[in-house]
Amino acid sequence: MPRILIVEDEPTVRDLLCELLGTSHECVAVGSAEEGLVILRTERFDAAITDVALRGMGGEEFLKAARGLDPGLPVIVMTGADSDERKFLEAGAFGFLLKPFRFEEIKEMVERALGSIS
Repeated sequence: MPRILIVEDEPTVRDLLCELLGTSHECVAVGSAEEGLVILRTERFDAAITDVALRGMGGEEFLKAARGLDPGLPVIVMTGADSDERKFLEAGAFGFLLKPFRFEEIKEMVERALGSIS
């Protein structure tokens, strides 16, 4: 079963993503980028999803650090704010989702990300 790391500081969104993806993926959800990086140093994941606006270290910093730890890790970035999608894609994000998104969008992007693993 593919393992997905979810980095989201809003418990409701975090729980919803785990509920949505947990039927076909093993989800590990944390509330901060710092927690996510600690886990990435010791555990293997097939993909990661991060919010941009996090307390403490932001999603952009998490993206760069995660790609440094595991260059092949597909990282999906999501945000509710008007952000520059190109900036995240250039920094190595697999994909970018603007909140609110449809459940089908996140499922499809995760499946594409998992298909990109060689």
